[in-house]
Amino acid sequence: MSSQTIKVIWINIISLPTRLRSSIVAIVGSAGVVAVLVTVLAMAQGFEDALKAPNQSNLFVILKGGATTELVSNITSRSALKLRQHSGIEKANTVSQFSSQLLVAISVPMIGKDADANVSLRGVDQSAYKLHQIHLLKGTLPTTGKREVIVGQRAAEQFEGLQVGSLIGSGTNSWKVVGIFDSQGSIHETEIIADVTMVQNAFQRGNTYSSVHGKLSVSAGASIEQIQTLVENDPELDLVLFKADDYYANQSKSLSVFIKSIGYSTAFIMAIGAIFASLNTMYGSVSSRKREFGILRALGYSKLSIAISVFFESALLSLLGGLLGCVVVYLILNNYAVSTFNMLSFSQVAFSFSVTKETMFEGLKWALIIGSLGGCLPALQVSKLTVAETMRKHH
Repeated sequence: MSSQTIKVIWINIISLPTRLRSSIVAIVGSAGVVAVLVTVLAMAQGFEDALKAPNQSNLFVILKGGATTELVSNITSRSALKLRQHSGIEKANTVSQFSSQLLVAISVPMIGKDADANVSLRGVDQSAYKLHQIHLLKGTLPTTGKREVIVGQRAAEQFEGLQVGSLIGSGTNSWKVVGIFDSQGSIHETEIIADVTMVQNAFQRGNTYSSVHGKLSVSAGASIEQIQTLVENDPELDLVLFKADDYYANQSKSLSVFIKSIGYSTAFIMAIGAIFASLNTMYGSVSSRKREFGILRALGYSKLSIAISVFFESALLSLLGGLLGCVVVYLILNNYAVSTFNMLSFSQVAFSFSVTKETMFEGLKWALIIGSLGGCLPALQVSKLTVAETMRKHH
């Protein structure tokens, strides 16, 4: 960029206070678009983060053949036992890194709302606590053979009656809350966890499970793909294996895509209005500054330098609006806890808005596009003006 262009851009910047009202219109228009877009992307990102697997490698989930979610899967105890005996499943301190689990949905009241919502109740064996990296924040683990539960911290924040000492009613059954836990931000923080045998008895599921969760033994020298082949090629088992990351990513994919599509569609419509606001601002700026541009031309500044300065001003105003939108959304919504219904698990998922660098960068890209499009035509108009025209039209 030439020194001439830089000087003209600087002149434009220091003279912005004289065009304050129109500049604010352009900034606010861009800020609105970016705020809406970043809000929706933060919602989608938070939902995806809530439905992620525990932060461990070599985790897998096994379901009944043909099932894509735990809620519709039904694995017999015989199949679960056969899987448990495979040498590729990691064992440590005589506790198998392998867990047969049952997932059901129960209804609990939502905080601040006169309505109930479904929450996942997961029945687990003792090995699940290490496998899912369950860390108690308060209380104790459920006692085997008792109707006791621990509650994920995000679920405890979103639903009533899930504090330590509370009783959760489900049909004719009552469950005592004995602890609150986290699990490194995984999906399990939105769930309630109990002893699997008690869940089977309470919901009359016999000796069956929804899923088998496991961690592959690195020392066994096997891969998840090899275990997958073993499981899926055994007609007696009739099971399907997923990498845990892939399984949980698929759980969030449909809703996340839906949320993002709404966000981008809304932002696109608003962006059209913001572009017109930017055009109006820059055309007004060009009209009021024709004499100034003429003087610059007379002093030897090129048409291109002046046109670039107009384009840069438009992009700068829009970028300032984008930054404003990002800051407002970050301060108000980042880590703001909400919940939404997940059709695949037929239960509410508690999550927090996640305003990341990536979501803000996406918003700023849109701001820059808005400013660039809003500055093109005014810059083109300036490039066509002659010195004589600028001076004549001001008289």
